[in-house]
Amino acid sequence: MSRVIHRLAVVPLTLFGLSLGCSQRTFEIRMEPQGDDMERRLTTGLDSKVRSLEDDDREYASMSSQFLDHLRAEYKTEPTRSASGRYDISAKFNERMPQDVGGFGTYKRWTSHMGALGVYLERFRGDKDLADDLQSRMQVVDRVTHHVSAWLETELGGHPQWAEFREFVQDSFRQDLRNVIALVWSSSTTADLLDQDQDKKLGEAVVVRLIHYALEHRYLTAEAFPRALRMFQGQDFSEELLLSLLRDFLSSRFDIDSADMRFLASSEAAAASLKQYLKGTAEYQAQLRERREQDPSAEPPDPLHIVGELVFELVGFELSGTDAVYVKLGLPVEPFATNGKWDATKSRLIWDHQVAKTETQRYDPAPFSYAAWSEANEDFQRKRFGRVILRGQDLGGYILWRAALTEPEAAEWDTFVASLSADQDVRQLVKRFRFTGDPKPDATDPSPSSLADVPRKLIRDNLDKLD
Repeated sequence: MSRVIHRLAVVPLTLFGLSLGCSQRTFEIRMEPQGDDMERRLTTGLDSKVRSLEDDDREYASMSSQFLDHLRAEYKTEPTRSASGRYDISAKFNERMPQDVGGFGTYKRWTSHMGALGVYLERFRGDKDLADDLQSRMQVVDRVTHHVSAWLETELGGHPQWAEFREFVQDSFRQDLRNVIALVWSSSTTADLLDQDQDKKLGEAVVVRLIHYALEHRYLTAEAFPRALRMFQGQDFSEELLLSLLRDFLSSRFDIDSADMRFLASSEAAAASLKQYLKGTAEYQAQLRERREQDPSAEPPDPLHIVGELVFELVGFELSGTDAVYVKLGLPVEPFATNGKWDATKSRLIWDHQVAKTETQRYDPAPFSYAAWSEANEDFQRKRFGRVILRGQDLGGYILWRAALTEPEAAEWDTFVASLSADQDVRQLVKRFRFTGDPKPDATDPSPSSLADVPRKLIRDNLDKLD
């Protein structure tokens, strides 16, 4: 899904010769559960382009003293620095993960006679206020609409169709842009919960929806569909392709001929026209005053940066680029639920995230890692059931049910399970078990519900599967 959002940002940037920021810090987080604690090691370097900091011998610039102080506060220890300049810091954490990179993370372990369940969740930076995020993007749509209308009026204000076109921009185009942003935004809020294959399918579905919307609302013609698909698939982001699609739209919808579209003849011409308009805007004049107050001899800011800022506010990217976060979680068993990639050879999960530069910046979708795994107490299960009956998700469900019991309920259930043995009719014993506080059977309801219905079904269903 992030690829789709990236492409949406690249379209207008390519048209006007802008690009994404490239400076990048790399963070690698390696973790391994140690009972109720999570051992965590952070390795970081500045301006790295590698996918892993392991066995990397390049030189790194120093990190800021403010960031190093932040690490000391979170880890309660001193970071070390290698000869090449990499920083390493490690500690054990109980439940709450450190905000080393930024965001919020947690690890929790539950145990029972039948086994243990571990759950890890972490968001890396990003925007957690979804309602405010969507509202702010709708406000950016209004700003974009204003600039598009005002800019095109400088070029097409004298055209006979201008009044109709201006009404289209201010009404239909504004609403269509809102709908496109809402579609992409709603999809991106769940994309970070998906694994790589699911995320790819979601991205493909969103591209199809966007192209269908463009066809339905006459931004694209059937003839232009292959070219648009080529662009969204990332095969061609050439200025000429984008400009040809825009010229086709203006010509087919508003009968504007090529002579009136000379400002769209090339990306250079389009950028020059837009720059001329932006120099007269209040936004640019404010940036120019701020630049001159800071340094009277400094070069004036590029007016086109206003376009970049608007694009990134709409789609959730930052003009300054992103940082990279690689997360590796070593586990004793393969997880039954995760959005990471399982490396069976090294028994670990891997996540590859691009994150906003700071907590206050947006990056869509907000990078998120999660995993849930369970470890069966095989000796205990064999003694009570003659075999291991609960693993993976079923064992995880059982342990969560057990964790929700009150202390008296847990003691009653544990005593019952511990009394079972493989030479008994376990199915019948589990079927007959009822908690002291369960409703009593009577003539009107001979089989009332029981608090034990959840584990009863898990145990009996798995016994049936293994027979």
